[in-house]
Amino acid sequence: TQEFGLTITLPSMYQHLQELLAAGLVAVANEGGPSERKKKVYVLTKKGETILSSEFVT
Repeated sequence: TQEFGLTITLPSMYQHLQELLAAGLVAVANEGGPSERKKKVYVLTKKGETILSSEFVT
């Protein structure tokens, strides 16, 4: 996909998500009820929020 001038393949995206998971920067939250198809949602952890916010402090 391409957005914001970047091109990334799905395998690359999932590789980066796995690295973020391993580093404790994101976590997986499963969504969907019993009759719905479950979907994975990646959310920032507190550690991820701290690092991200420190990157944007001017």
